Amino acid sequence: MSKYLYHTACPECRRNGRDYKGNNMAVYEDNSTYCFACGYSEQPERNRKEYYKMEQKEKKNKEKLPLLSNGVYKPLKARGINETTCKLYDYTVGEYKGEPCQTANLYNDKGQVIAQKLRFKDKRFVILGDNSKALMFGQQLFRGQDGRQIVITEGEIDCLTIAQLWENKYPVVSVKNGAGGAKNDILNNIEWLEGFEKVIFAFDMDEVGRQAAYECAALLSPHKAYIAHLPAKDANEAYQQGLGQQLIKSLWEARQHSPDYIKTGSDLKDICRTPRQRGLSIPFPDLDNKIDGIRSGELVLFTAGSGVGKSTLIHEIAYYLHVEHKLPVGLICLEESVKTTGQRWISIAMNKNLLKSGTVFDEEEYERAYQKALSDNVYIYDHFGSQDTKVLLPKIKAMIKGLGCKIIVLDHISIVVSGLDEKESGSDERKTIDMFMTQLRSLCEETGVTILAINHLKRSSVKSYNEGGQVSLTDLRGSGALEQLSDIVIALERNQQDKEKSNISQIRILKNRPTGICGESDKLIYSRETGRLLAYNGEDTNTIPDFNVDKAGEKYDDVPF
Repeated sequence: MSKYLYHTACPECRRNGRDYKGNNMAVYEDNSTYCFACGYSEQPERNRKEYYKMEQKEKKNKEKLPLLSNGVYKPLKARGINETTCKLYDYTVGEYKGEPCQTANLYNDKGQVIAQKLRFKDKRFVILGDNSKALMFGQQLFRGQDGRQIVITEGEIDCLTIAQLWENKYPVVSVKNGAGGAKNDILNNIEWLEGFEKVIFAFDMDEVGRQAAYECAALLSPHKAYIAHLPAKDANEAYQQGLGQQLIKSLWEARQHSPDYIKTGSDLKDICRTPRQRGLSIPFPDLDNKIDGIRSGELVLFTAGSGVGKSTLIHEIAYYLHVEHKLPVGLICLEESVKTTGQRWISIAMNKNLLKSGTVFDEEEYERAYQKALSDNVYIYDHFGSQDTKVLLPKIKAMIKGLGCKIIVLDHISIVVSGLDEKESGSDERKTIDMFMTQLRSLCEETGVTILAINHLKRSSVKSYNEGGQVSLTDLRGSGALEQLSDIVIALERNQQDKEKSNISQIRILKNRPTGICGESDKLIYSRETGRLLAYNGEDTNTIPDFNVDKAGEKYDDVPF
């Protein structure tokens, strides 16, 4: 092998469900590779056949090959490590197949050397013996111990460096296979490590090392793990630069790692410095102003009586976010076909109602509307009817994480429990919605996706919602989680029996976590000819908002979403 270049994912580890960060395999200048976690390697094409034969031969004889016995204890002058420290940690200098090497002897829990990690001048490594059953490097010295603290490094040389600076008085060990295999080493020795009050990770200061340190720290009990910020790339480099005292200081001052679910005051310094940003605009001016736009990570709930227009309203908003703000959208409409959903969006773009019989349009007009509405980054879930939450939730996750959707439209939540039989109704319905809402809320927090969801209302005991009855939060059908976990709840009210104003709807804000402003908002007018719900200014007009000039107020295209 030649000069080391970078780390990448190991295909053998990936086949076995490991190497999630893609950093186990080293790549060298001649295109050869070696995985420090599993030992898998690849050679340049010209040597592949010969290497394969050699590799198979070594695999066949692996158990019969003796460990090196020609090692001697010598100071590592180039690294500044003395012979005493090398002898204590059983780190020797010898030869392998006529080539000089350094050998880190690895022990099992019975105190036997069962593997060796050979290091060559060009930073190439070879593993002899059964590395999978070996302890971490140096662990045999402290196996029966617990105590105040232990330091864990990313490599053997760094382990020797820190141990020597501490005059070999305190426990210091190294993971066996660098950052790529660190997590497995911690998991395999978790019980032993939990016996220490303080576990300090002194990994390399590059991105791979820092990430590995945080992953390992997260495996330990809360507040047990600490992460050191070294004064150079790694411990030995700091020592060679004359920064030995600063290195020791960095270990004593290592920062306590808090679990993801716990934040310290210092964690919040930068987070709290930035005020909450205004969200992206929507095509209803008063609503846009009162909720301060739509932001990433929000769960917005829409509700109304049957046939009042909640589906039309949610699609108008989602369409606007897609066309104006260029956001990828996932549409999950469980009470209509994908054709109907697609026609809704093309109708908005065309300003003609394709859901109404007899609508006339030409092919060129249709093609323009289609290209604007559906040709790019719109994904429609092809399923009709009730869907178990265990099936539906992975589909939503796939839209978010696999397809990159920033907006999810869910029409509607109530249908996820509509398939329950009578024996499963009542409390089970509430429990199902509770769980589902919690999962949706977690998705918003985890991914930053905005979910626009519809929920139905309970039957009114006073005035029918279809006759203009006022909606309140207590009217939401299902669980209290609908109210509690939503950031914004928007209701639509319309009197379908009023001959003069049956096409006029009232938006009512029931919950508004961003600004706290609730109550009546925009009035909307519905046109059967266009199939559109538009902001109503008091005149019976079907004027279409110009999406090139934002009618909802000031645009905020620079808002991160």
